[in-house]
Amino acid sequence: MNNLLLINIMVEIIIITFIILQKNNESFIYFNSILINITYLLLLIYFLNSLTLLCLS
Repeated sequence: MNNLLLINIMVEIIIITFIILQKNNESFIYFNSILINITYLLLLIYFLNSLTLLCLS
């Protein structure tokens, strides 16, 4: 459970850094938007996993 929470925090930090990168570098908007979409999907998966673990415990 603690590992999932740590992974959630790490993914959120990654998303924040990608958003900052996207605001700073306009030439990398397309590349960063792809990465942001991937990280949002990962965050959703980890969030659902942690929810199911909470429900099971």
